[in-house]
Amino acid sequence: MQSMNNEHTSGNHTTNKLNDLLEGEMSAVETYNTALKTVENWSCKTELETAMQCHEERARAITSKVLELGAQPSQSSGAWGAFANTMESGAALFGEKAAVSMLEEGEDHGIKQYKELLDDSDLAVQQVAQNFYSRQEGTHKMIKDLKTRLA
Repeated sequence: MQSMNNEHTSGNHTTNKLNDLLEGEMSAVETYNTALKTVENWSCKTELETAMQCHEERARAITSKVLELGAQPSQSSGAWGAFANTMESGAALFGEKAAVSMLEEGEDHGIKQYKELLDDSDLAVQQVAQNFYSRQEGTHKMIKDLKTRLA
């Protein structure tokens, strides 16, 4: 009986952590969508679309992993998504530079989130973090470079 409780607790830990990542990825997609509506520079749009697609791919993969574990994936971006969208909408009023700065802050948050999970006690969580950490670094670098070019 005790081992079943530990397995159940571990499963909850796994799906909770993966759903946290999923919410972050959904938030990123929503935020990029908002930014794309305000950016007029065509080359910026291409980079933002590329980064958004990377976040969409990660969201799909994490959703699949949660389903594979027999759990229900998050259906919304949660509190972080609401906050990020509010901030991005405000940044949109001030133009491309402000929107890209806000996207970079979101990418910073994503790096922190994945990095913390690289040493998680759960192997499934560690594997997902390892699979996507370098991709998160890639989207972060893309947005950081874009911010530098716009400055």
